[in-house]
Amino acid sequence: MKMKNKILVVEDDPDIRTMMTFILRDGYDLVLCEDGRCGIDKAVEERPDLILLDIYMPGISGLEVCKAIRDTPEISSTPIIMLTAGAFKDEVTKGYAIGADDYVFKPFEPEELIERIEKLL
Repeated sequence: MKMKNKILVVEDDPDIRTMMTFILRDGYDLVLCEDGRCGIDKAVEERPDLILLDIYMPGISGLEVCKAIRDTPEISSTPIIMLTAGAFKDEVTKGYAIGADDYVFKPFEPEELIERIEKLL
């Protein structure tokens, strides 16, 4: 039996976390976090195959989490897809500059999310 890829979802909106769980639960093992601190800790602890990371969160932003992951050698190569409802072009550029692999803009179609995930796994 093929092992499922592990995805860390770091998203402060409970409705979006629930929707992502519904979309991804059959194809992937999911680890859920509701803030950036948890995201960093779980990334180190769980060593996911991919991280879905919201940009706008209270406390530690997704961009800060992305940078922290890229600065941590044992998880620095983990693919990161940033999620955003309204990033400006300079934020997207900054995200790519600090190591984001892709962006998905909310609202998104489930097929688009899965396609982007599969492209990076």
